[in-house]
Amino acid sequence: MRSGGLLQLLICIRFGTCTSLRILSDDPYDYEAFAKAASLGHSEMRVPNVTAATIPFLKTFRVCGKCQNNMPFRRIGDPLTADAKADGGYIMCQNTLQKGGMALSIGINGWDGWGIQISDEFRVPVYQYDCTNLKTPLCPPGRNCNMTFYDVCADNGSGAQIGNGKQKTLAQMISDHAPSESAADLILKIDCEGCEWGVLTSAPEQLLARFRTIVVEFHRNKDARYGVHKAKLAVMQKMLKYFTIVHSHGCNWNRVAHYGAYRIPSTLEVTFVRNDLVEPVTCLSSQHLDIDKPINPRRNEYGELETVLPTDDAKAYA
Repeated sequence: MRSGGLLQLLICIRFGTCTSLRILSDDPYDYEAFAKAASLGHSEMRVPNVTAATIPFLKTFRVCGKCQNNMPFRRIGDPLTADAKADGGYIMCQNTLQKGGMALSIGINGWDGWGIQISDEFRVPVYQYDCTNLKTPLCPPGRNCNMTFYDVCADNGSGAQIGNGKQKTLAQMISDHAPSESAADLILKIDCEGCEWGVLTSAPEQLLARFRTIVVEFHRNKDARYGVHKAKLAVMQKMLKYFTIVHSHGCNWNRVAHYGAYRIPSTLEVTFVRNDLVEPVTCLSSQHLDIDKPINPRRNEYGELETVLPTDDAKAYA
């Protein structure tokens, strides 16, 4: 959810089509390595901004479930008080948090309202990871936190030097804090400015299935370079083997990506719930809730008009 270090660029791409992007000036988590690897060896035919994988990729972001047994959604994290306006927190199903055994919070930037609330209210130990801002997040007065900070980044598989250079894979983090393979009560929040694509690409499927719920802020949805949508589609298909999306929320710091008739925020928060803990519903492009709040309070909130995704009968471009 970070806004610092962003540049507004105007990039004209092939076919004379121009698109507007907000990107991190120094790409601290090396998203570019993922995009370049995805583009190598691919020469898909496409119309401007659309590849053969675009429509299937966009479909994977649809909301197709709800909290089990009509349990409520909760806004977890910033802000911690009802009258605060900055940052939108993360929408999650209360039932997925009540019996959590361990939580990982990847991407901190010196403050972790999500970790504070998870550890204080739900009594779940939280292990925090960030190697780009080495400030240890503090527990506010009056809160009973159980948080441990590590100046280590999640390894996105690029091999690049990130932050202070310390990295661990998601598998290594879980081995450190929940070594029993029978433990299936884990919780994950990952908001690392683009590293999520590489982290989830390399994560073993059986490891992902141990999480009750995963909330991800997906970045660079506007990136339509050759092969990128195909690589990201593979990530989303792997996730949807075990999880159903119950909520999404656009980050209004960044622009909306347009793909023909379809739209998706370039940065999108997505809440996954494991299939045994979710109730299926008819798929929707998005569902804006009363408890959703804008991440940038000085710009209009992104709602359902900013996320328009393909239906089941939409066909991929050949």
